[in-house]
This record gives sequence, structure tokens and C-alpha cells, in this order.
Amino acid sequence: MVSGDGRAWDFPAGRPEGEESWEQTLRRGRLEAACAVVEEARLLWVSRGSGLEGTAKGMGWGEWRIWVKVKLLEWKPEFEIGFRKVVSAGEAIDLPPKVFRRIWERAFGEAGLPFVNELEQTIRRRFLDRVDDPGWRDHDPSFYGVDALPYFVAAFEKERASERRAKLVRAIWQFRDRSALPTLAIALADHADTVWQDALDGIVTLGGEEGLAILKQARAVSAGRPKEKEKVEWIDEAAEQIVKQMRNERDGD
Repeated sequence: MVSGDGRAWDFPAGRPEGEESWEQTLRRGRLEAACAVVEEARLLWVSRGSGLEGTAKGMGWGEWRIWVKVKLLEWKPEFEIGFRKVVSAGEAIDLPPKVFRRIWERAFGEAGLPFVNELEQTIRRRFLDRVDDPGWRDHDPSFYGVDALPYFVAAFEKERASERRAKLVRAIWQFRDRSALPTLAIALADHADTVWQDALDGIVTLGGEEGLAILKQARAVSAGRPKEKEKVEWIDEAAEQIVKQMRNERDGD
């Protein structure tokens, strides 16, 4: 991993110069940015896109994900790169900005690199692998902080058994973090009563304008389904609770 300031870390990257092939750019870039000599390389995938607004509107870009085996040379920082460190795949996956985590998980998976970190191992061992245990308590995972939330979200997205999905939904909203609302919105559309009811509890708990918007959209869908009349009533009651919460918060200010 390399860094310009020793705080924000990322993988070495670079752009082609002249008529360079991707392999030539890779070899030059790794040497310049990380003082590393490329011994083997395998292209994983290429993504392309273009800017939609602002100064980048209409500008094209491309990103290449490449598995590389390198030989590290003595560290002699040049250009804007001032720091380098060697870490395990489990550590590396958590160093770049979290918004890119899914991309790097895919890249690490296709490269055959184990990227399970210590926190994920703990969450799996203590909670995700024991979700069927009678003594499983849905509020306990929040002890590990919001960094543990994505592991429960990922487990929910993969789970098919409604009883387990309901348990995971309860654990997700117990983090009391509004970043969980999109997942709760998905759970609110679940066919199993236990799942959508637990999701509704979570949306009321987290509340706010985003919570209200989720309920409004869900109500519009359920209102067109005669069999979901009771669900519409639940949603209306939940919306009233959120409005009351918001009013109380405003009055308190």
C-alpha cells in the first residue's frame, strides 16, 4: 500500500504515457510509485465510464484491476508518494475509502486473496455462525460499533430462511445507524411477516425524513395489493410514530 501523507492509504495506480500497453504502464507505475518490480501480472477486469455532471461531464475514464506479483526494492520515495507499507489482504481491504470496499472485495476474490479481517472473523464466530442458537441476542453485535454493520447487511442479503433474515434485520437496526435504512427498506418488502415487521420496527427507531420516505414508497406498493391491507395499516401507524418523534425533536430544540 502507498500513501502521500502516511494517513490515507491506497493501492499503487497510474496512467499510460504515450502508446504504452497496460503491461508497460503497470511495470513503470509500480516501480515509480512503490519501488516494486513486476514479476507476474494477470488482468482481472476493465471498467469504463464517463462523467455525468460538473467539470467531469462527458469525460471518459477507465480502470484496470490487475493481479500482480512483485519484488520489493529498497524504498526510495519519489514524486508525490511518500510512504509504503506491506500488509495482509485482510488489512488491505480496510485501508482504502470504504465506498470502494465492494470493488476491492470482488478484486481480491477473483485474485484468490483471503481478505477476511479480524473483526469479520469475530463477527462470524460470535454471531453469524450462531444465528440459530437459542441464546443469540440481536442487540449484542452493536457493541462492536458501526464498522461491524456491513457484515450483517451482507449476511442478510445472502440469507434465504425467513427466520434467520428476521433475526439479522433486528441486529441491523440495533446499531442505531441510519446507513442501515436502505437495507431495512428492502426487508420491508419481504414476503415473510416476521421480516417486514422487524424492518418496520427498525425504520421507526431510526426515523427521520428518510424513514418517512421509505414508508411512503412501501405504502404505495402495498396499497395496490388487497392481501396487504393489514400491512398498510401497520405502515400508517409507523409513519405517525415517526412524525410524532420528529415533532417532539423540533419542540425540544
